[in-house]
Amino acid sequence: MELHKAPDQPFAVPVTRRSPEWGWLEYLLHASCSTYRIRLRSAWSVANKRLSMEFDSRCKGLLQLHAWLPVAEIPFGQTVEDICRNGFKAGHAGVSFHVGNLQLPSLYNDGRDRGGNDRGHNVKTRGRSLPAGRRLYEFLLCRIGAGRSYLIDAPSHAETLALPPEYDSFFVRHSPANEQVVNEEFPGVLPRHVLHHEYMVRDPAQALPVYLVHFEFDPEMPELLNLPLCDSCGLQAALVFCEADDAILCRPCDSRIHSANKLASRHIRVDINRRPNAPLGNCLDHNGSEADMYCTMPWNILEQH
Repeated sequence: MELHKAPDQPFAVPVTRRSPEWGWLEYLLHASCSTYRIRLRSAWSVANKRLSMEFDSRCKGLLQLHAWLPVAEIPFGQTVEDICRNGFKAGHAGVSFHVGNLQLPSLYNDGRDRGGNDRGHNVKTRGRSLPAGRRLYEFLLCRIGAGRSYLIDAPSHAETLALPPEYDSFFVRHSPANEQVVNEEFPGVLPRHVLHHEYMVRDPAQALPVYLVHFEFDPEMPELLNLPLCDSCGLQAALVFCEADDAILCRPCDSRIHSANKLASRHIRVDINRRPNAPLGNCLDHNGSEADMYCTMPWNILEQH
């Protein structure tokens, strides 16, 4: 009797557009890359119960973090399907994961990077070239069980060090970036604070692939993540809106102006993202049209029809 082999189960399941998962992934990309000029093209949720059970068992009670891993930087010659089906391979030094901000190549049109100091994980791959200067990137989003981390000064040190039994991972020291001056390319101030933590884990069960994403970086898109400049000093990012003065102000100018007298101190101020008639950006379905409405369920902005 001929036996029919059951077809292989898919190693990843597509994420539905406009779902909370989709919105969260795109938001995380915007925050990680410190730019709004990214659009999620496609995403898959990794469906591997065995790996999830092994991770939950190994990492129960440990500090768990999310880390982006460029597919082009997957170590040991593994493919995405290898990792999603069988998990990561870990050599003697372990596998390195970067938590926090990413620095994509040529983030600015004039070719500048963000300076010599650490501005987040420096992504080596330039992605696949698309028309009009756009780039397509492929990343894995992973959960890692960092637990208690042993501090080292460089990843190469993990090749010769034994991880003490009371620790779960290595933590690689990175120099923090300096505060930046106002970027001249955009009429505003991009986020300045940078988070970049690098962990190295030796136990493959401490790293779980969660999502595979394809996203597009478009240098011609409007940069809506930046903050406008203060109406008073014109140097710092505006964080406060005063309706009585019809002005957007940085914190120091807000404090100086509204402490001048008792009448000024009564002015009601709100965070700048709560100011009336703040622009919502462009509709996701019609990039050339400004959004008129905001839907809280799919977490997207839409053009009114």
